[in-house]
Amino acid sequence: MSEKPFPYHQWVNQALINVLKNALKQMLKIGPVDNHHLYITIDTTDEEVKIPGFLRLRYPEEITLVLQHQFENLVIEETEFQVSLSFEGKRSNLIIPFRAVLSFADPSINFGLQLRDKTLSEQIISTFEEEDSDSLNLDEIQINHNDTSTDKKLTGEVIALDKFRQNKTDV
Repeated sequence: MSEKPFPYHQWVNQALINVLKNALKQMLKIGPVDNHHLYITIDTTDEEVKIPGFLRLRYPEEITLVLQHQFENLVIEETEFQVSLSFEGKRSNLIIPFRAVLSFADPSINFGLQLRDKTLSEQIISTFEEEDSDSLNLDEIQINHNDTSTDKKLTGEVIALDKFRQNKTDV
């Protein structure tokens, strides 16, 4: 069977993209009120991302766009959004497919979403392509994603904060 009967990861990703779309629509409708602004991190390696060449050279993997006061021509479509921003005093038109969005945040209210982990997504896609069965071992992917370049495994340890606190008699 080529289509998964319960594509949960697709449904969740679509829901997260809809949150971003709603935030963009609200920004278009009422503007950046009450210090609301959006940080949108995009994957610049996506071939459908349309940004000026100098930005692609400077940010070959990802770039974070800020939509606050100085943006124009915001257009939200089903699969992408377009916006005009200034870089080094030059106005540039950008076309960003939603599939290239890695994360977005509104720091004014301490809100953010991770839409896609680039490394993990690449591993999941390659795993889907390699596997013959419909099962996907996410534990294996997560382990590979967290592997370090050294042979030594990192372990967490609890640190007592008491040794860092000043004793009241030391003050």
